[in-house]
Amino acid sequence: MGLFHDPGFVEHRLVSLLCKVYIISATLHVNINSARYANKMLSGKECKAARAGLDWSRDQLAERSGVGKRTIIDFENEVREPISATRQAIKLALESAGAEFKDGKVCVPVSR
Repeated sequence: MGLFHDPGFVEHRLVSLLCKVYIISATLHVNINSARYANKMLSGKECKAARAGLDWSRDQLAERSGVGKRTIIDFENEVREPISATRQAIKLALESAGAEFKDGKVCVPVSR
């Protein structure tokens, strides 16, 4: 009798496979929702405030985020909304320099 004829083995493999599918699905759901939440939290005005608070030019933010300067200008002036990955890159660049976004407020470290 082969392994695939053993009902216990088949049931175990099926449960294992279903668990893996559920974990992948749950992880994907969390990542998508995290991106949506991050996008809602960073507005063009918050981007501009954080950049100003860090004393960065648009060129500096463009370089550190890998996002085009024109995209940053349009985003800050609320001319257009960048795609999710672009907004996330901008936010990560600002956060890596110490900016924090909480409840619609922008906090930046104070330099002395």
